[in-house]
Parts: sequence; C-alpha cells; structure tokens
Amino acid sequence: MTTFLVLMDAFRHDYLSEAHTPFLYRCAQEGEHYERVVQSLGFCERSEILSGCTGAETGFFTAIGFDPANSSYTNVPGLNLLDRVERLTVPLLLLFGEHFASRAHGRLRRYVNNYFRSKGARMTSHMIPFPFLEYFSLTEDLVDHRRPGVFPRPSILDQLTDAGRSYNYQSFTAVNGNFPYHSDEERLNAVVQACSKKADDLHLIYVSVPDTYGHECGPLSDGLWEKLSEMDRRLERWTQEIAEVSESNRFIFVGDHGMLSVTGQVNAEKSILSAMKKQGLRAKRDFVYFLDSTMMRFWAISERARRIACEAVRQDEELQKKGLFLDEELARNWHVPWEDRRYGDLIWLANPGILVFPDFFHRTESYLGMHGYDPTLPESQGVCIHWGDGIEPATRDSIPLTGVYEVLKKSLEL
Repeated sequence: MTTFLVLMDAFRHDYLSEAHTPFLYRCAQEGEHYERVVQSLGFCERSEILSGCTGAETGFFTAIGFDPANSSYTNVPGLNLLDRVERLTVPLLLLFGEHFASRAHGRLRRYVNNYFRSKGARMTSHMIPFPFLEYFSLTEDLVDHRRPGVFPRPSILDQLTDAGRSYNYQSFTAVNGNFPYHSDEERLNAVVQACSKKADDLHLIYVSVPDTYGHECGPLSDGLWEKLSEMDRRLERWTQEIAEVSESNRFIFVGDHGMLSVTGQVNAEKSILSAMKKQGLRAKRDFVYFLDSTMMRFWAISERARRIACEAVRQDEELQKKGLFLDEELARNWHVPWEDRRYGDLIWLANPGILVFPDFFHRTESYLGMHGYDPTLPESQGVCIHWGDGIEPATRDSIPLTGVYEVLKKSLEL
C-alpha cells in the first residue's frame, strides 16, 4: 500500500464543489471527508502535519524570526549601501506602474540574493530591509524536517524510518528548500516517475495553485475557479497515471488553511516609524520590526527603547483601529508560542481582510486574497480528504491541522 499526501496550499474548505472541483468532490463522497481543517495561527503548517504538534508545542509560528545568532547575514558586507540604492531605485520603478515595479524590483532582489548566496547566506532576503537582515533567521525551516528528533514527538518521517520503510520527499516544499522541481507539473510528474522505479510507502507532494491564484485573483473569484478546475482535472489524470505504475494506493488531499478577500490595507511600517520618531528612536539602533502580510512584530533593542517603545507602538490609532495586539490568552487559544522572543516583544494581528502593505515580501504590488488571520473563521479553514483502497465513506465535521498526522498514521498503518 502506498500513501500520497497532496498538500494543496490554501485550498479553502468551500472550494470543494461538484461544479468546479468534481474529482475532489467525488473523492470526498467516496472516502473520509473532514469538512474543515483548523490550523494554529501563523505560517508553519507543515510542522503541524508532520508532527501532530501545534505551533505552541513545536515553537514554530512564523517562517522568519528574530534570531541574530543564526542569521546568515551577520558578516555580509555592503548591506547599508544596498539599502541606500534600493531606497532610491524603488520610487523610480513605481513611475512605470505597480506591476512593472514589482517585477523589476523582484528581479533586482534575485541578483542581490545570488551575491548573498556566494557569501554563505542560507535565507533569501525576500523584501526585508537590508540593514535588518542580520537580526533574522528561518524558524521552521532552519533545520531539515527529515532529520530525526526535529519535533517534540517522532514525526511521520521518523516513524517510517524507524520501521525500515521509505518515503519520497523530493516533490514537497520548504522555505528556501533545495528541491529539484519548481512547478506543480514537475512535482506531479516526478512522483509518477518515482513510483515506476521504486516502491516507497509515502510520497509527499506540494500543489501551489490555490495559494498562488487565491492571492492573485481573490478567493471565490472567476479567475480562481478556472485555475481550481484545471487543477482538479490534472489531479484526476495524475491519480490515473499513479494507478498504472502503483498497484494499491491511498491519497490524502489536504487544504492546510483558507483565504480571505482583502478589503482594506494598513501601512504598519508608517505607523511604527512615526511612533518611534516621536520618541527619538531610530530603526536598527533602538528597534527592529518584521512585516508579514497580516502581522507586525516588533522588538526593542536599546535600553531606552525597552522602556518606552512598545507602549508607544500600542498607542498608534491606526493599528488599534485595524487590528489587535496579541495577549497571552489569545496566544493560548490560537496555539502561538508565547514569550518566545523570536516572534516579537509585541505581536500585532490585522483584522480579517486587512492587508499589511507594504510588507517584507511585497513592497510594490498588493494582493486580492490573503491568509494568516484568526484561524477560527470559516474562511480561514481548509479541508482533508482520505480516499483510495480500503477507505470507507465517512464524513466528519472538522479536525485541527495536527489531526492530519493521525490520518497519515491510519493510512500508513503505523
């Protein structure tokens, strides 16, 4: 028996539709259908699936955290010069429109990232301000998930290895991961080829379509439905191709979270810098911050900033209006690792539908759809379908994303 875990990034539970995704809809009718999947708050879904542990248990919340000791940029020269050049260049690019500026800026950053890699940097710079890079490092993907003992409990991969069984990880994903395949089509084709050559017990496959076009077109848009229908047809053909080279198969299709329509924006960077200017505090010398698409995280560095900066940020009217500051109770409810300084002296979360823009991944062109909001919202929730040989029809209301770990164990008979 071979199990295929298909991670459909940001496939929202209500994308499952007889009209638009008839193959997946049929799989849900014929197999085990977990109608909603609820993740921990944050962006570290793969850890929950592989370990069965929440973000609070793994210590993983956002993809990048404050971690100067593990930063790849501590000794990289020229960061301040690059910052000055970028500050001059981006306004000029915007004269030609947001779309042109986004592409051109991204291309320039890729050239710079090649330079950083030559200096030994492991984390790409994304759109993080160059002077801030020495403060930040990867969190969830700082270590390879295939390494034994990465998580608080034995992962699915650990258990397979301990049982003398094998898995294929080459079509999966990781932030800055060194994977040989770079598109959904390449990943799907590679798994078929792998099955024709070797009988692995588990194949892990990443599908990007719902995330890519949910961001670009917005959830429930005509553009997204078109792409989801194409994906659905491709997955049906792919399962047929698998059946030709692998005799007995089970498939777990997982939408790890949902997506919300963007209804407004907040320039959290402007709010921070304005509040700090009033206090006579300077970026990098006294404080740093990180801007995710739905979050702002803030660290006070200097002694004076530790006394006054956090309260000054809390008083910003725009941030109070368009989001909330996490407290211990919210962190506990949403499984956020509290009092872990990698994630901020302050953590601010945008209201549903509010986009932090610009952020440290997008500086010149915004999105129509976004995730990373309150995980209890129906629109934030994904879906799980377990279908294939020996799987009896059943419908269950919801499971936490960590519950996919148990579905995997059942499918693999671990």
